[in-house]
Amino acid sequence: MPSTTRIRSELPGGDPALLNRLAWTRRWIDRDASVQNATTARRAAKTGAGERSRIHQGLALRTLAWHARWLGNLDETMGLCLSAETYLTESEFPGPRAVLYALLGSVHFARNRVDLANCAIDRGFWLMREHKDADIASAMTELLLTKATIQRYAGERARAGITLGRAQELAPAEEKPVVEYCTAGWLLDDRDAEAAQARIDNAFDLVASQGNTVLLPYLHTLMGHCSFQMGRIDEATESLQTGMAMAQARGDKRLRCFTHRHLAKLELARDDLEAAETHLAKAAKLAQAQGHNFERKRVALARASLFEGQGKYKKAVAQHNLAWRLQNETRAH
Repeated sequence: MPSTTRIRSELPGGDPALLNRLAWTRRWIDRDASVQNATTARRAAKTGAGERSRIHQGLALRTLAWHARWLGNLDETMGLCLSAETYLTESEFPGPRAVLYALLGSVHFARNRVDLANCAIDRGFWLMREHKDADIASAMTELLLTKATIQRYAGERARAGITLGRAQELAPAEEKPVVEYCTAGWLLDDRDAEAAQARIDNAFDLVASQGNTVLLPYLHTLMGHCSFQMGRIDEATESLQTGMAMAQARGDKRLRCFTHRHLAKLELARDDLEAAETHLAKAAKLAQAQGHNFERKRVALARASLFEGQGKYKKAVAQHNLAWRLQNETRAH
């Protein structure tokens, strides 16, 4: 047998490196294939040995954490991120680690731990300080969008706008639609529905050209919110129903919660208070099951307002008390 200088690979067949690359690059386009590739890569890497095996387990976990976050599974996202951190060092994998910090920041914010969210985001920015390649651009976009969300709901609206502008400048092509989505939400908070619709329309064009299936249902729900602000109730209903159908088909708990809250506004506009309460009750249940305390607070305030309008003052007080408790549990520093 002829001699060779090639070193025997520590990784098994099924090339986890290729599977991980496919899983990450196709995360916006084909969730099922991305998750399957990441799961297969992780399984294959676990049967190997050595540092490369550990690295590919970590990269697979990063992709799975990203998908868990987009489905609103906060506990799963947290667990996968913490596991991935044990395999990926900051010095060797600043991009993937920065993505993990962005995901952790999102989870902490949803749980009203703004202090931990800011710490995670700041750590991610620190890792990115000397890097400029494409993988880093994607990680920076994730960090900036999470930071903008924190600023937006902390009342720092001007800063959030600046942060969104930076994200727009840095975002690679596949991240452009989500930047437009987040910017439209920011504009709707200011009740600038016409500017928001322009952003949403652009995002729809981008996801159609790219085949982005992950963001598409979120855009339908946001379009419903936008149409409602513009007084186009029938169009809002159609968009929200489309978003809800997609969310249910994909098991997306976070989007179902958002959509129920917006559907409740539609029913209130129609003076159907019973239907509005049904939607808000479902939103509250979903938010509580996820531990999404930021969303629980918003739903509680909406329910309190609804009960006050019905003269159900004891129920209204209970919802106000819940909202106050959740607000008091918020830790900003």
